[in-house]
Amino acid sequence: MRFVRLVLMSCLLLGAYTLHAQYFQFSQYNFSVQRVNPAWIGLTSDALVDFAFRNQKTGGDFQINTNFLSVAYPFVRASTGKPLGGIGFSVMSDKSGPLFKSQEASATLAVNIPTGRYQNLSVGFKVLTRWQRINTEGLFTGAQYLEGHGFNPALDNGEIPKPFQNRFITFSSGLLWQETNRKGVLQKQLGFSFFDFNQPSPTFLDGSQDELPSTVIVHGAWRIYQNQQLGILPEFILTHSSSKNVLTGGGRFEYVLGKSKDQVDVLIKYAVGRSGIFGLQFHRENYSIGFSYDFPIGDNVANMGAFEVGLEYRTPVDPRSKRELARKRNAKKKKTSQAKRTQNGTPEKKQPLQKKTGELVSAKKDSSSIVPIDSVSDKSVEIVKLDSITDRSKSNPEVAAGNINHEPLLIEKITLHFRFKYNSIELDDETEQFLLELTNTLLENTNLSVQIIGHTDNVGPPHLNQRLSIKRAEAVKAYMTKAGVAPDRVITQGKGMNEPLNNNATETERAHNRRVEIKLFRP
Repeated sequence: MRFVRLVLMSCLLLGAYTLHAQYFQFSQYNFSVQRVNPAWIGLTSDALVDFAFRNQKTGGDFQINTNFLSVAYPFVRASTGKPLGGIGFSVMSDKSGPLFKSQEASATLAVNIPTGRYQNLSVGFKVLTRWQRINTEGLFTGAQYLEGHGFNPALDNGEIPKPFQNRFITFSSGLLWQETNRKGVLQKQLGFSFFDFNQPSPTFLDGSQDELPSTVIVHGAWRIYQNQQLGILPEFILTHSSSKNVLTGGGRFEYVLGKSKDQVDVLIKYAVGRSGIFGLQFHRENYSIGFSYDFPIGDNVANMGAFEVGLEYRTPVDPRSKRELARKRNAKKKKTSQAKRTQNGTPEKKQPLQKKTGELVSAKKDSSSIVPIDSVSDKSVEIVKLDSITDRSKSNPEVAAGNINHEPLLIEKITLHFRFKYNSIELDDETEQFLLELTNTLLENTNLSVQIIGHTDNVGPPHLNQRLSIKRAEAVKAYMTKAGVAPDRVITQGKGMNEPLNNNATETERAHNRRVEIKLFRP
């Protein structure tokens, strides 16, 4: 009898372990990405704090409660603000009724490898330590049975000398490739991860040769539709563990609320042969919150319904903001110092105006001025028109003149305030739309040409800024020539940081100076 009871107890314990041996995913796995792929944290410039809670009912009349908390911090390139990689930490507690409890803690490192203009490949590595315990309280053996009185837990059970618990370490790795658009919105994604590849022994019984099965996860997403407010993103995740496959597929339907950046996502997914999933998520600039419910499909005693809550807080990590804060402090100190000198009667020296050179000669002087704008983010294209120019054909024919040198006739001067990031030459959508209209004008009026002059702010060495200003002008030319304008009708020039519109004292002023000037003229 004693041997039989021991066998039955072992089967019970091993059965409880088997319930958790298969690697599971949260239905809202965007709140627990370190469980999906260690490489995921290498693709963001935001510091992240994520929390996920799942309550799952089972056919055994007990519930599985899982809590997951993770933090991630990126390494960001100082010159561009783009991620170089990241580190992450996570903890998880998994409790199945009063019997089984598992806890784990992990550390993750990821490295970002750019593979294209908007494409990146991240490689991640993860080490995890896990504690598992089976609570034997409430379990009795024949040695604790008293005739006529029942079981007495105070008596020695005679068969369970110590609590059933273990501890082991696992290692995991992953690859994740993704493509975004210029605004950072996900377009395509494909990942492969390999968990617990060292296959430690998770058994509760001494001397057992059982090994924890490795888990392979393949996941992906691709955007099939996007307009100003609506986006559709099908996604899937395939988990292979212990000779079993779990495939979950479905779609994420995104809706942007009006002119704000707030977004609501509706999740509709299906875990093949197991359950359907419906979820609702709300995303704001710095946080997200989500709810979902798994409803059983077919005979699924392991999941009779599961409710999930997900939370995320994020904040951008950009070393340039620290430099900007230091500049503001220095500018404030300088302003205070100048004010004190003025109060003490010391005259403040005026900075000499920089002389602009290389301007096209117009038949009439440009008496207009740049109209200030409140913020660069509100408006990126600023058009400065000249006064109406008298047509030469209508000049008084009786006026006598000697030899006349033909000079270009300046028609219009345009200043483009790009939403340039530091050291960037990328064109934003509003600028491209304007350049498209300007290109159509040039194609309709073949007697017009254009001069493009690039400018930068005062951050960085002068020779690099000179090169960058030329690249910015060439970026505009490349867009126009690609649309059909003859290259000889587009003249480019770079002036670096030599002709600022202001003192470059604030980030807003520097953003105004990161510009391209376009002069439309008739040769």
